[in-house]
Amino acid sequence: MSKKYTEKELFDLYKQDAKDQLNAMNGFQKSMAENMIMPMFDEYERRYLKGPVSEADEQKADTLGDLHRKAKSGQLPPPSEMKGRLNDILMGQMNMASAVDNQGVNIFSQPREQTQKEQKKKLDEILSFDYKPRDIVNHLNKYIVGQQEVKETLARAVFYHYNAIRQEVKGQPITGYQKNNVILIGQPGSGKTSLVRTIAELLNVPFVRFDATQFSPTGIVGKDASGIARELVQMAKQNKKLAEYGIVFVDEFDKLVKGYGVQGSGDSFGKDIQATFLRILEDQEIDLTPENSPLSMLGMGGQGEKIRTHYMLFIVSGAFDGLVNIVDKRLGHQDIGFTSESPETDEERRREILRHVSHSDLVEYGFLSQLAGRLPILTSLHELHPQHLYQILTMAEGNVLHQYCQQVKTATGATIEFDTEALQEIAQRAYELKTGARGLATICEDTLKHVMYDLPQVEGIKEVYVTKPMLDHPKSIIFSKYTKQLKEQYHVDIQITDDAVDYVLNLPGETMLSFLEERLHQLLKELEKDGGDRFTVTASYLVNPSSQINQ
Repeated sequence: MSKKYTEKELFDLYKQDAKDQLNAMNGFQKSMAENMIMPMFDEYERRYLKGPVSEADEQKADTLGDLHRKAKSGQLPPPSEMKGRLNDILMGQMNMASAVDNQGVNIFSQPREQTQKEQKKKLDEILSFDYKPRDIVNHLNKYIVGQQEVKETLARAVFYHYNAIRQEVKGQPITGYQKNNVILIGQPGSGKTSLVRTIAELLNVPFVRFDATQFSPTGIVGKDASGIARELVQMAKQNKKLAEYGIVFVDEFDKLVKGYGVQGSGDSFGKDIQATFLRILEDQEIDLTPENSPLSMLGMGGQGEKIRTHYMLFIVSGAFDGLVNIVDKRLGHQDIGFTSESPETDEERRREILRHVSHSDLVEYGFLSQLAGRLPILTSLHELHPQHLYQILTMAEGNVLHQYCQQVKTATGATIEFDTEALQEIAQRAYELKTGARGLATICEDTLKHVMYDLPQVEGIKEVYVTKPMLDHPKSIIFSKYTKQLKEQYHVDIQITDDAVDYVLNLPGETMLSFLEERLHQLLKELEKDGGDRFTVTASYLVNPSSQINQ
């Protein structure tokens, strides 16, 4: 039976082994490696092994804190297992920068045997891929409203991509197969990222998203080609083989033309970044070592781990403003059947024109010919109009409004209900923001922020109702069960002003609701006597009811 080491014994063994291996290195390489690896041990020793551990250090939720808790419970690998990993890191066979950046995550990972079993299980799941295009679309329909043509295009691309992988792994590659990389054209908030992420979650493959404007050709002032590969490996929980089957989504890809929007200026800069993307779209092995890392500066960049891009699916997106004009000009302004001047029909015409995009159109737009050739599939998303946004609120699983209501339900036990007119108004206001589905989050936040703030302190309210008029007075939503009851039972419209809400909420917790109920009951009797059916409850009324009623 293997020995159970104390935390101090483990630390001493690991550190001594690291020192022994560093001493076997020479010159500048030794100096660089020592300056990168040893500070990790020094910080661990200072924090956890030199005297009593403070409560703050004990509870730290960083990597060293996690290692400390694992060491105390004996969950770290034994020194014999550790020796090989330290050697890998120090000799550049693992990603040294990643090991240092994560303060030892790669060093103190799970035993290799366990990792290999998990990796094999994950890969078997991908290679047994059996979703049909219609299955993928049906899954997307649960979470994303509309965009049917785009869903079908993505489903086809994904189905044939992973089927081709399976055939190739079996030793039966499809002759002349070209990878189904996709261009998605759509305005911000139209659902591009959600579509791709939902597919990746269904397939259980790693997914990473980048903005193209974050990149530079060398990685010195931004991300480089290896940055994509490293993040895929991270999302795959260091399973390099699994990362090779991932989906890479690059937004704002149109900003790469003529240097627009990227971290530089001039046509050559944009083309240099395009060349960087071309490299990873091809069947290349990408070194996981960053180009600006110490390993590269030591001339050891080629000695790190590599990842192959052959099986990765790349989906790029952007607004591509101006592309429709290039296509329309080439088509000779052909009449394709639309005569209405309505925005909806203009959009239909635009999408119809984009169905005819050719390789030459993308080149004229500003893309390298080879890069355009690696993106054979193009589809465009329609703008989200109020009816689409309403459908998102009422039909899409896990939509933003549902998330808000679920948070409230979980934290307070209260349910929130919206009537149809309120939902339609939320959709209309979100549309007017011109930010697509993202506008829904903005309006929902404005609508519910007060009730989410106040509800936890008010005991006794378990139902909240939101009507269209309340959207202009969101603070009063917390007391909506009373106004709803008065409306339904007595046909009286009551509006509670913000100052009245504040007045009630500042009363002692055990009396606030009984006080409000008493005042509303008193108001109801007065309205029945006078024949009124509408009243605004202000703080002044709550303080002196008879005075305001007389007025």
